[in-house]
Amino acid sequence: LDTLLYLDAHYRRFSKEEVFGLGPGSSNADRSPYAIDHREVDLVAGYQPFRWLALTARGGWLRLDTDSGGSNRFPDTKMLFTPDEAPGLGEGTNFLRTAAGVYVTWAGDPNLPALELEVEGTRHADRDGGQYSFNRCSIDARGFLPLGSRQRVIAVRVFASRDRAD
Repeated sequence: LDTLLYLDAHYRRFSKEEVFGLGPGSSNADRSPYAIDHREVDLVAGYQPFRWLALTARGGWLRLDTDSGGSNRFPDTKMLFTPDEAPGLGEGTNFLRTAAGVYVTWAGDPNLPALELEVEGTRHADRDGGQYSFNRCSIDARGFLPLGSRQRVIAVRVFASRDRAD
């Protein structure tokens, strides 16, 4: 039986993202750059009751700031889209995040798992008015196929995520 407890902190700046509008009516003619600042701090706890099973819980804070991307090649996002067409642009949003996950591994050889599966449910609660609160369910599957020896494997990974706004 193993337990873990750690602090997970990240800062990311994506200064050259692009938006083309929302939904099926978006087009290449509406291409516009924007930037995202992403800050997060989480406390993560885990418990492994069996060698093949781990349970995790996560809680913390996430802040997202979005703004124009500052490109001279394309029109400014704030000039091209209204607040209804680009929700959250130019705003900062604080989220309280809670998550629970299950991790399962199937292994013929303990040092070389054949298949790993991770399922996590997450709640992102908007602390600035609730307008952007949402739930996420994610599935992360990884498979490892040996190629004649333990040193050579083909790794296959599939990740899927489903978000649902309040």
